Amino acid sequence: MAFIIDDMGQRPRLERKFFDLDLPLTFSFLPGAPFTTRLAREAHARGFTVMVHLPMEAENGQNPGPGALTVTMGENEIRERTRKMLALVPYAEGANQHMGSLFSQDPLRMLWVMQEIKKKGFFFVDSRTTPATVAPFVAESLKIPFAERHFFLDNVLDYARLERSLNRMFEEARRRGKLVVIAHPHPQTLRLLREHRKEILQQVKPVSIKTLVEVRP
Repeated sequence: MAFIIDDMGQRPRLERKFFDLDLPLTFSFLPGAPFTTRLAREAHARGFTVMVHLPMEAENGQNPGPGALTVTMGENEIRERTRKMLALVPYAEGANQHMGSLFSQDPLRMLWVMQEIKKKGFFFVDSRTTPATVAPFVAESLKIPFAERHFFLDNVLDYARLERSLNRMFEEARRRGKLVVIAHPHPQTLRLLREHRKEILQQVKPVSIKTLVEVRP
């Protein structure tokens, strides 16, 4: 099981506590966040896998943040923005979407993004913020190492519901045999992982996302 902690680079005091959990977590940093450079370097120095959390346009009109890729942009702008954002996260080895439920449905624009990702030698993880995502097909066509999110751990932050979500995660892991989980640097998520760390290590084998990405035939 790979745990990806998204939305990194915003709250250093809280986010550093995830580094101290003694779990092989993967951290995905927002390229425009104020503490991304410093925290990505710290994460790498401590042996964690680092990713770029690429902001992309959502269907619901939510703002994905600075530098976001949108479906109204042309090829040059999308490529330039993607290159810039991939370069903003030190020691990054892969990328996934931040939001992106609209952008991820656009085959041509996803192709431009993925081609820039391939040039960097990165892998890609589809956050699957929409069931209509074309990311798997584009990654497969370009032979990019790829994985997709199977489970969101902390969509609801009520602690009792978080614990139920953790149990569903274990069930899903047993059913699938391997699982890619996305969570976020919330205090409640930190408490959940800290209090249930022993149970997590008994139930599953946590690994870096690099262990689960593969080039699809």
